[in-house]
Amino acid sequence: MTVSPPVTFFLHDAAEVCLCWGDVVVPVVPARLSAGAFSCVRVTADPSARRPTYVNHAADEVFHVLSGSFAITTGDADPVPLEVGSVAWVPRGRPRRLEVTGDSPGTVLVMVTPGDTLDDLLATLRRMPAADAAGSGIGAEVLARCGIEIVQV
Repeated sequence: MTVSPPVTFFLHDAAEVCLCWGDVVVPVVPARLSAGAFSCVRVTADPSARRPTYVNHAADEVFHVLSGSFAITTGDADPVPLEVGSVAWVPRGRPRRLEVTGDSPGTVLVMVTPGDTLDDLLATLRRMPAADAAGSGIGAEVLARCGIEIVQV
């Protein structure tokens, strides 16, 4: 049996994207490395940000907390606390919201399968003028093209 060495994607090669609510997203594993099956980003989350509740209709998501403390709410359930090392899986089609619960920024890896929609969203955000991406927010039509529906702001 022949074992291939792992493919390494260096973070310093990736262009970060700032979301309109203040979080910074950096690609870790782009979908092109897995033929679209998987994608992973590192999100540095601002504790003062007001993140929307959203439904990802196109992909399942896994959240792995690297630093800080978070709470994740799915559907109508009560928020579940997530500390460093915690992992939460949310299947496609279920509403979700991730909030920082401490006073300091937190970092979470978000893994998405399939990964094409996440890469498409990041590419679209990179092409948007800075004023549109940061000032007016991300348009519902941009998110909808990537399978994401904002259900509560």
